[in-house]
Amino acid sequence: MIRLSHFNKNILSLLSIFILLGCNSDDSIEENEEILINNPISDYWDDAREIYQLEIIDDINHFNYALEDLDSLQILEIAKNIRSVDQLSIPEQDSIFNQYQIKPNTGYRRTRLTFKAVDNGSIGAQETINLILPSSNANELYNFYSTNPFVFTQSAPIITNWVDIEFLENKNQIYLKNRLENISFIPQVIVSPSIAGTSSKIKFERFPNFNIITFRMGWGDCFSGCITKRYWKFETTEQSAVLIDSYFANDF
Repeated sequence: MIRLSHFNKNILSLLSIFILLGCNSDDSIEENEEILINNPISDYWDDAREIYQLEIIDDINHFNYALEDLDSLQILEIAKNIRSVDQLSIPEQDSIFNQYQIKPNTGYRRTRLTFKAVDNGSIGAQETINLILPSSNANELYNFYSTNPFVFTQSAPIITNWVDIEFLENKNQIYLKNRLENISFIPQVIVSPSIAGTSSKIKFERFPNFNIITFRMGWGDCFSGCITKRYWKFETTEQSAVLIDSYFANDF
């Protein structure tokens, strides 16, 4: 067990960010996840959450940019649009969901937050590095967070002092990024897709009266970008979907 009494103010600040994010609960999230349970779209929730987080990353004007939790109603909307394609009775539906099993998490396993801690001489810097990097305290850190809704992993090479955080709930990683950047011995924080090959992707585009969902499957050397890419494009709402194009191309 980690003894917080041994930490100085800066370490407590770092820990409190993660603890608060882990303990805070938005009633609306619970209510909307109950809606999800009552609708057969649970298979699409993680994919929809991934798409929504990626929408926010580069849009500082997005209403959800500075909020701690991702808007579960927005995630639910995306999930229902994906479901509307899955409910079609056409060969393309079978190709996407059964033959190729296209999901964002195939290529974007999960959006991750990565931060770097350095000893800049400030109070608490070296102690924090000793805590979050492999040391006698590493296992204590993992045990400490074992009941919280996120996971720490060590980046490679370890000598670079980078640490990854992967959330298991609807937490907005941009919010956490902004909090971490206020700590003097954390000079760099990055939120980005966690790449595990790029063969399968989903692109979601919003329009006033409908949305466009494009599914992509790639073949051949996909860690370098895929040699061949096949696309299926649909016009969707939460209740309906229409195939509007199917083609081969280089990228979205």
